[in-house]
Amino acid sequence: MGLAYRQAGQTAEAIAAFTNYQAANAGRGVTDLIVLHHQRGEEEAARAWATRLIAALPDFRISAWLETQFRMDVSSLAADLDSLRAVGLPE
Repeated sequence: MGLAYRQAGQTAEAIAAFTNYQAANAGRGVTDLIVLHHQRGEEEAARAWATRLIAALPDFRISAWLETQFRMDVSSLAADLDSLRAVGLPE
């Protein structure tokens, strides 16, 4: 649901959906929360989610995440990568 909201440009709804998803599945949906907050200029929230991601999934790497992405919108994917790198997640 979070992805559908995100692609529809409904950021607040996407954040709510991803927050609920990760609450039930620690570490899941958190990359989207990082990206959404970072792209809204909410750096502190983005970094807080990055900390939670690493706590839940200590082996997380951007390169592994990138292998799971299936989007055709190259500019959107590049923006997401920039956000994940900006909060200091490991490559």
